[in-house]
Amino acid sequence: MTDANVDVVVVGAGHNGLICAAYLARAGLDVIVVEQNDVAGGALISSEWQGHVLEHGAVEHTAVLASGVIDELGLEDLGLAYRTRDVAAIHLFGDGTQVTIGRSVESTADSIAAISIRDARAWTELSERSEPLLRAFAIASRGWVPPMSVATRLARTIGGRDADALVELVQMSVLDLAMRWFENPHVRALAIFRASFLGLPPWAPGTANAFLLTTGGHGRRLGRPLGGSRAFVAALTAAVTGRGGVVRCGFRVESVERLGAGWTVRSTAGEQIRARRAVVSAIPPQDFVLRLLAPPELVPTSSRRRLEAVEIVASNISQLTVAAALDTSSCVPTFGDPESDQSMLWLLSDPSAAVDSYTAISLGLVPPSPGTLVTFPTSVDPGLAPSGAATMWANAVTAREVQGRTWAQAAGEATEGIWRTIDACLPDVRSHVVHEVLTSPSDLTALTGADNPGNHVAPTAAQWLGRRPTRRMGNYATPIDGIFVTGAGTHPGGGINGASGRACAQAVLRSIGSHRGMRRLGRAGAIARQIGASIGAARDLRAPPQVCVTDIGEDRRFR
Repeated sequence: MTDANVDVVVVGAGHNGLICAAYLARAGLDVIVVEQNDVAGGALISSEWQGHVLEHGAVEHTAVLASGVIDELGLEDLGLAYRTRDVAAIHLFGDGTQVTIGRSVESTADSIAAISIRDARAWTELSERSEPLLRAFAIASRGWVPPMSVATRLARTIGGRDADALVELVQMSVLDLAMRWFENPHVRALAIFRASFLGLPPWAPGTANAFLLTTGGHGRRLGRPLGGSRAFVAALTAAVTGRGGVVRCGFRVESVERLGAGWTVRSTAGEQIRARRAVVSAIPPQDFVLRLLAPPELVPTSSRRRLEAVEIVASNISQLTVAAALDTSSCVPTFGDPESDQSMLWLLSDPSAAVDSYTAISLGLVPPSPGTLVTFPTSVDPGLAPSGAATMWANAVTAREVQGRTWAQAAGEATEGIWRTIDACLPDVRSHVVHEVLTSPSDLTALTGADNPGNHVAPTAAQWLGRRPTRRMGNYATPIDGIFVTGAGTHPGGGINGASGRACAQAVLRSIGSHRGMRRLGRAGAIARQIGASIGAARDLRAPPQVCVTDIGEDRRFR
């Protein structure tokens, strides 16, 4: 029995799945998003305890604010409101050292100069060299995504000497970069820590690029939504349903089967949805293609082998979160101005912890005092707690699998490790905790079904750009006609970004257009267009930053 007949089914109601569906619905397509959980949002989850709203997923919205998605989908008209700031982050160490990443290169360099004038100069030089990196990522997120090898050759050919130097920096490990460019152990640790949430150890090639997004990213719009990340999910859901789309939770997909020219999406409860034009996977691509597609012969042998070879988790690295309710807001640290108070705090009990944590993780051990991100959501929105109270969010890297123990057995040690770091830098907080919730790697896997909930596939250099998740799937279309992929397992990766969802919608719409005659150019014409787009993108590296726009028009009708 078929319960619905639509143009497109999106599997997974994480933010990229919802964004993709919103753009498709905006273009006039009938869309249903199906989600196995009872609520939409994927890993953007929250809970309530006695009037405190606790965040268990990501909280920082800088990337999605920069993407243009908020404005293009009109999310603020749907009730989404952001509180923005200029101060990106404050780094605190157990010995009292403090470094502020400000809005400008100059303000950040001034903060670093308090502990090392030489390193302040090095920061300024790195900022000048790495500023084009953000533009390059923006360009790759709105057009054809080239493989890393092609992007490197184009940048070196067209960008000249400066591009060559930037490419060399991007390909370094952040550990090498920190040791070569900085002299002060606190600044070196800061650089390593900034790259730590990429999901790779600091000695891995290419990890320097995550840090360079900080040095090159001054002046970005920083912020978080009032109401927390669940307000973002609610606005995205409204963007889908407001254009006639449907978001259906509690629908666990059992299979996606070819039926004539379309597809049938079957649930474990026996429900069926017919997709006339396309099915989009917003879950880990390897799980969708290898586990759900039927019959299995639909998947080309080469595609199956590539997906089976994808590295899912690198070096046993994962993350965990502690959300806490505090009985008073008086214990929340202040730094002299509201924007600093609302920023992200990056805590290290000691500079050596920036590297030591990864040694422990690689051995299957829980880091004894991991580098920890801390923020207080009630500093942005006091309404997230009862009057006079507060909430805290803390996140740290940890071991995906703990040697000889389950995560239920390791949870107490992991929580204590996070608090050990917080106590070293913010000693007045812990005594005011009245309730806390640990979200471990196994908890997130149980919620999302993903072995790597944050990235879906490891962000290794071999799995960047047009090879994310694999070659021939790096531009959101797959070798299987009518099947598309989005989410953290595609470019640009994890975090609250949204560029993947929008780019996937563009790929779907191009495919629908191609069925109306656009395939006449053939593969040679497509390759020529891709190369031309990449050359133009490389030239754009020299141009001033521009607002990212989309080619998805409003109310285009494909029925």
